[in-house]
Amino acid sequence: GLMLNMVSDIVIASTTATVAMTANKLGIPLPTETYAYWLHVIGIHKVKELLFTAGNISAQDAHAAGIFNHVVEPDDLESYTLGVIAPRILACSADGIANTKFQLNLLARRFYLTEADRSAIAAHRRALLDGEDYRTRLAALLAKVTG
Repeated sequence: GLMLNMVSDIVIASTTATVAMTANKLGIPLPTETYAYWLHVIGIHKVKELLFTAGNISAQDAHAAGIFNHVVEPDDLESYTLGVIAPRILACSADGIANTKFQLNLLARRFYLTEADRSAIAAHRRALLDGEDYRTRLAALLAKVTG
């Protein structure tokens, strides 16, 4: 389950959820990228605790460590996701979110950006700024501001 978290954009968990990184119980080495990811997400001390002890932490501790975005009661998972988070996402520019996701995912996977990555980011930014969605949203904002 925790490995699935690595590819999730927003993680909403139940108050009854627990988190553990159990690879070291069996001595299974994780890919270096996995260590780098968790180091980036939770920081050196918490990731070492989780990996060295293979113990469980509560949903609240996982939230505090940055593993979960939100923790809600089990009966509220669907209503919170669909009634609170989804509408906020849908109110944003899909192109803008796609561009942001692209860049954040690149940065999360790397400690540095190659020239190819920088070029790809520049191309995505240009496409975003040249897109119809951006122009429409900008025009609406300007119309609202200028009255």
